[in-house]
Amino acid sequence: MKKNQEEQPKKPTRAEKAKILDEALAWTTQPYLQPSDYPNLKKIRRLYIEGNFEEALDLGCSVDTVFRDAIPATIWVEIGGTLLPEGKKTFLKEQEIINRAFNTML
Repeated sequence: MKKNQEEQPKKPTRAEKAKILDEALAWTTQPYLQPSDYPNLKKIRRLYIEGNFEEALDLGCSVDTVFRDAIPATIWVEIGGTLLPEGKKTFLKEQEIINRAFNTML
């Protein structure tokens, strides 16, 4: 193994990030949404983990803003969405949650 490959810290996989955000935010079962919305949130989560960003973004863009706001900013950006200024603050908070949780997993 090359020296520079050894020095790079391990990054969380999409599945690990999704799990961390699930546990921290319970985003696929937000109480302010209708239970009928949960399957679509879970589908976006699954598509994200599988790397099917285009379909996940299409689904996220086809729903109401309230629904879309339940999707973690981290996932929204990775699938190709853009953030408003408030979303950028949320994104940074989520990154801290992911990094803190991931470092305890190592």
